[in-house]
Amino acid sequence: MLKIILISIFAISCGIETEKMPLTSVNKDFGKYSTYVEHFLEIASQAGIDTKNLKSNRLTLITSFEDNKLEGLDKLAVGACFTGEYNTIKIKKSFEEISTVPSLKWVLFHEMGHCIFNAKHSVDVESLMTPYLPLEVYLAKDTSDLVEQKAEQFMQDYLNEPAAPLVINR
Repeated sequence: MLKIILISIFAISCGIETEKMPLTSVNKDFGKYSTYVEHFLEIASQAGIDTKNLKSNRLTLITSFEDNKLEGLDKLAVGACFTGEYNTIKIKKSFEEISTVPSLKWVLFHEMGHCIFNAKHSVDVESLMTPYLPLEVYLAKDTSDLVEQKAEQFMQDYLNEPAAPLVINR
């Protein structure tokens, strides 16, 4: 019961569609998140997915937001993918400040699943695309292989049944 309660605390809200992202500029330098993006794309490439255009055409910015400062987002959400003219991932600052490397990686990989691959949430609680942060990931203190294993499984599932590609308005 405790596991279910704790898992529910960190909901991941995703797939918010917008007409146009409120960005001052398009940024393809992911800054402190670059290693996460590169690792995610490396896992995709190793799975046999052509990643040449994924980063540049599907994801333009990863940024953080202040708690309760983003309209349309569940107050328990720690991350979101905004799609539209630009695809942007936003991570809640308070979560980012307290998160372990595995939990931040999980949320970023999950959101990249939405923003890059147009993946939907899964009802499978073992899936990378579950809308909840698994307790074992949240409590992990070191870089666990669990996140990579779930990302690899996600890529295999994608190869078997790819989602419809996102349409990017230019």
